[in-house]
Amino acid sequence: MTIVQDVTIVGAGAGRTVLEGGGPVLTIGVDGATDPPVVSLRGVTITGGRTTYTFVPELAFGGGVFIPAGMDGSVGATVTFTDSVISGNSARPGGTADCGFPCSFALGGGIFNSGRLTLLRTAVVSNTAGSGSHTFGGGIFNDWMAELTVDHSTIRDNRSSATGDIGRVAESGGIHDSGAMTMRSSSVVSNVSEQESRLTLEEDHVANAGGISVNGSAVITDSVIRDNLVSS
Repeated sequence: MTIVQDVTIVGAGAGRTVLEGGGPVLTIGVDGATDPPVVSLRGVTITGGRTTYTFVPELAFGGGVFIPAGMDGSVGATVTFTDSVISGNSARPGGTADCGFPCSFALGGGIFNSGRLTLLRTAVVSNTAGSGSHTFGGGIFNDWMAELTVDHSTIRDNRSSATGDIGRVAESGGIHDSGAMTMRSSSVVSNVSEQESRLTLEEDHVANAGGISVNGSAVITDSVIRDNLVSS
């Protein structure tokens, strides 16, 4: 489903209102839009998304939720999830490109955000960015121009997984922040960044940041970050 205009969606509760399937389940805004929408969702579950293609086969962005950039790479839609769950989604590219080696990129198993995203009392759980040579943000990928607020929310049991013949770099099992992030009274727990492949020692093979990778800016207060794992 794609949302292209301002709207408020109120479910009957995350256990009763389920948006399921697709790749991604929900796209909010249109890539390159001049006037991205303002969207609010309350009491819903986003699950079962399987994204294998974003623009080209070697890119997979946002298994559950994809918020594309606005015009000329500017900030996209303004989105708020309240009392909701984003779980059981994956971004897994369906093809490879030639980067001097076979390459593909999986970003944001649960959510890929190029907009202004707020998560309030929301759980991002058991999502995967996987099957690429480079995987980032098992739970959430926050793009370079984007803004992410995580408030009284949980990021748990997500996985960034660069495994198989071409796996090179796995980063940020929970959250990959390349933009600006504010986190308060939240938890990032039991997320995994894992890399395993048949590459030789002369080739890149790296796993970083089981919980959070901050490549932009972040302010984190009154929050718990624990039991996250890196494996290579």
